[in-house]
Amino acid sequence: MRRGKRVLFASMVAVLAVAAGVAPAAAATAVTPAGTLPIVKTPVTITAYAMLAPWIMDLKTNDATKELEKRTGINERRNLMLASGDYPEIFMSGNFNNSDILQYGVEQKIFIPINALIDKYGVNVRKAFAYYPTLQADLTAPDGNIYGLANINDCYHCTYSQKAWINDDWLNKTGMKMPTTTDDFAAVLKAFKARDPNGHGDEIPLMGSINSWQNPVQNFLLSAFVYANGSDNITVRNGKLSFSPAQPEWRDGLRYIHKLYADGLIYPASFTQSREQAQQIGDNPDHEILGSFTAGHLGMYMRIEDTYDRPRHWEALAPLKGPKGVQNTAIYQAFSGAWFVITNKCKNPEAAFRLADYIYSEEGTMLMEFGLEGVNWKKAGPTDKGLDGQPARWTDIRGVAGHGNVYNTDWGQEAATVRTAAWRAAWTANQDLLSVAGYELRLYRESKTKYAPYAPKEWFTPVFLNPKQVEEATQMQTNITDFVNRSTVQFIVGEKDLDKDWDAYIAQLKSLNLDRYIQMNQDAYAAKFRK
Repeated sequence: MRRGKRVLFASMVAVLAVAAGVAPAAAATAVTPAGTLPIVKTPVTITAYAMLAPWIMDLKTNDATKELEKRTGINERRNLMLASGDYPEIFMSGNFNNSDILQYGVEQKIFIPINALIDKYGVNVRKAFAYYPTLQADLTAPDGNIYGLANINDCYHCTYSQKAWINDDWLNKTGMKMPTTTDDFAAVLKAFKARDPNGHGDEIPLMGSINSWQNPVQNFLLSAFVYANGSDNITVRNGKLSFSPAQPEWRDGLRYIHKLYADGLIYPASFTQSREQAQQIGDNPDHEILGSFTAGHLGMYMRIEDTYDRPRHWEALAPLKGPKGVQNTAIYQAFSGAWFVITNKCKNPEAAFRLADYIYSEEGTMLMEFGLEGVNWKKAGPTDKGLDGQPARWTDIRGVAGHGNVYNTDWGQEAATVRTAAWRAAWTANQDLLSVAGYELRLYRESKTKYAPYAPKEWFTPVFLNPKQVEEATQMQTNITDFVNRSTVQFIVGEKDLDKDWDAYIAQLKSLNLDRYIQMNQDAYAAKFRK
């Protein structure tokens, strides 16, 4: 059953930020030329929805909000009432997926197309389209219209987040080298188990967890056999889609992982424990018991503190090369969905779009993400270096106030901004890789040197399906994903046999309409790049 408007909008009330105000009815206000400030010479009020992060006090009195209104001439009034039919003029942090756009844009016409506004006023939006060649296609619905703007956060280490981490101290104690192949890794895990590197005989060679960021062990290990991103698991070659879990190489990978499990090299709770439970093992207070694990970053399984030595002797493990020479890392796109949309209640759509286009500028992004110069950030000094080793442009001076405590100087990541990889790399980076301040640089370098070289040239990104197929495809995806995830673990732990039960597994995938599901996505993927 399709989600109704009431369900979608009501679900947002729980995370809404501030009290409401409603603008009086009025004719559209004239805007200034594209790319200039203020946007309007006569102040205009626009009702808006925006999320409030737990660490931000109040968007109404927020420094960035007040400065944004001062620069643009647009006074936002965040709307609390999002029950059926009572929605704001714009969503500034809506995070709508493609199904939402089809329902509320293409079908119900609640979201208005912004193509003409982009052509006429989108100075910074068009720059983003030029910077990210697929962005425009990603945002374009099947009817040819664009209904919203993405929130772009090109976090380099997040793009290559399918990582594994290994205890370098244990490699030294066991006399083993950094593994590069699946056979090497199996040998290292056996050494961790047999040679007692911690002196207590309770070593865990490899561990993972569930329901967290890149923590399942199987995705990293399967990538030595076939592309496995842990989400859609769709491989793209020359524009042709295939489903990795239905390929013989997936079975080869499962056979390898099952052998590790059967040999006692994978912690059995890896397929049931939470990340929090796993971190208790990573931070075991008496002595270190963990040899390797899979996670988006090191701090997911152990504390990253300047006074805590344990993370200092860990490093990222590059994607392993499988027996057939396959060596993959998954890649994750920096944007998806529509964060900013204009609704059919908007009385000043040109002014509303100009507001979004300004926030898409470097100056607007700086304001929304970091607030005012001299308060949260300053221009970098002549010797400051960024993540990429080039001269930095800016320095974050928030200190403790901007990391973990409640403040009211900016919106954080809640507006549709453009944080390109180059923008993120231009912030001063502490060059001490083993310090808390240098942790971001550590992740950047590990990602650049060990993972980026093994990313695919083509990868699947979200598509707009035929509106008539959305409900069917969504159900198919849920059924297929649940079955694959469940069966993958069953094959690994031996509840299913890779020889006796594989044919039944493939037959079940077909009965879940896998072929039709892939063809739907194939058609939509091809159409996406024909526009």
